Amino acid sequence: MVVGADATAVAVPATIGPARARHPVANLDKVSRLFTFPNPVNEHAARWVATGVVLESLVAVATGSTVLFGLVFIGFALRVA
Repeated sequence: MVVGADATAVAVPATIGPARARHPVANLDKVSRLFTFPNPVNEHAARWVATGVVLESLVAVATGSTVLFGLVFIGFALRVA
């Protein structure tokens, strides 16, 4: 689309406007970028988290604590989601 009737006409892309702003796929792309893993993954941090989960699970099994079982479950659910 061209705006202006003289030699100083300016071309305006047709994608600018409310139809583009409300497109659901564009918003989904922004949201999906928030929940991506960093590349490369920090292996030291991942191993420390895994070690903590194993230790917490061992303590939960050894003591039979339902609170610790709940924390292990919540942590697992949050990492999987």
